[in-house]
Amino acid sequence: MKPVLKINPVLLCLVAYVLLSMLFNGRVMATPSGANLLTACEYSLINGFQGIKGQMCIWYAAPCDCSYGEESNVPRVCLPAAVATETLVQEVIAGLLKQTELQAEEANVAAALILSPTYPCLD
Repeated sequence: MKPVLKINPVLLCLVAYVLLSMLFNGRVMATPSGANLLTACEYSLINGFQGIKGQMCIWYAAPCDCSYGEESNVPRVCLPAAVATETLVQEVIAGLLKQTELQAEEANVAAALILSPTYPCLD
């Protein structure tokens, strides 16, 4: 007779709790980098902004004017209503390819540094 593997339910719950805690505390899911954004946006231009990569690209390449606080390293970006998402994505891709050091930054910082000179907030 083959031995049966028995799982301790308390141990199983503990492992699940630790994994979920790490997930919600950001230890497992890191903020995407500028390099991740470049990959997602290049892919998305070809594939019509489908799936997770498309959503990620649009999220960071077409930022809202969010308040990050006075000491933020994320510049404000104010987009006019008429600017097309594809235009923004192309600008972000070009910026990431030209300023390769931005690929090491967080995606929101990299996109904002690229877009804020063209789309500044004037208030």
